[in-house]
Amino acid sequence: MNTADNRHWTTSDFIADDPVLDFLNTTGAKGKQRINERLHSCRALIDWALAAQLVTEDEHQRLLQLSQADTATAGRELDQIILWREALYALMHAASHEQKPEGAALHCVENVIKQALASAQLHYTVGEPGFWGVDSENAGIATIRHRLALQLNKGITGGKYQQTKECEACTWMFIDTSRSRRRRWCSMSTCGNRAKARRFYQGENKA
Repeated sequence: MNTADNRHWTTSDFIADDPVLDFLNTTGAKGKQRINERLHSCRALIDWALAAQLVTEDEHQRLLQLSQADTATAGRELDQIILWREALYALMHAASHEQKPEGAALHCVENVIKQALASAQLHYTVGEPGFWGVDSENAGIATIRHRLALQLNKGITGGKYQQTKECEACTWMFIDTSRSRRRRWCSMSTCGNRAKARRFYQGENKA
């Protein structure tokens, strides 16, 4: 996985093909630790949301202006969304290992979904699927958190995350869409290749 600490997000940062899981993957390390934080500022969070296509270019600029105008509120929002991310990781980690999630994590995730639904508007046109949306002008700096929560709610109730797995080498999450359902790594180009190299090295030492 890409662990560079900068504002430039690339396709290698979006391996889950799902914005919620990609959000979980905004931290990690080479191993089972979540210590390499990439959302080091509200600016980094807003830049990530643009790269993840959660906000438009205009919304990106508006959110940057809001965060700069009220740094205290922006800082609190960053703290809240990271707290929510780690609660959601605990939830997904437990589910991917067929374990019961901790009550505190479930409660935290549930509360943010409720907040998002309370701030959302129903968009419905005859002949087309309806959906809940969050207006960035109304939600302000909480737009990203609420949009992620709505995506999560839709995915959970629709069964999207039933094939969610955690990389065997790191903590990144992905949806296993392979035919065999035996995908093991977040990416073969990173964790997968490191595992292959490690097995080769161990084999050479045994020879």
